Amino acid sequence: MKKFIFTIFISIFIFMIGSKTITAQKPFSNPALIYGSDFMSFMQSLKKIGDYNMLLQFTSSASIKKIGEEKVKTYYEEKFTNMSKLKLQSIVNNSNGTKTMNYTNMKVATKSSTFVTIIIENDSCKLVLPVDLSKKLLN
Repeated sequence: MKKFIFTIFISIFIFMIGSKTITAQKPFSNPALIYGSDFMSFMQSLKKIGDYNMLLQFTSSASIKKIGEEKVKTYYEEKFTNMSKLKLQSIVNNSNGTKTMNYTNMKVATKSSTFVTIIIENDSCKLVLPVDLSKKLLN
């Protein structure tokens, strides 16, 4: 009887350990949920504290390659200024491997829609910047 109970206990323990490793997910791979927030709210918080190097780490490598690291950093300092409350409405999977995040933006009592393109690289969400950096990402 003791062997039977011991075997059941070990089986349950192994099952619990195995299920945790299967369901574990990287903290930045889900754009809708990053430490209790969504991706753009996370990016806004990095802007608020002025962590431009971290913002750069969450920018797609293709955007950095096309635009250049210094221009992207300048863009985040000067044009990434919308700190209004964003509410994630939906995420659309695109055929090219990117995702479009649709937000409702409340700025000065005016509700508008904003669309942001992201890509998952190295188990992290990365922002795909527009080629024309003269425009703001979030209106």
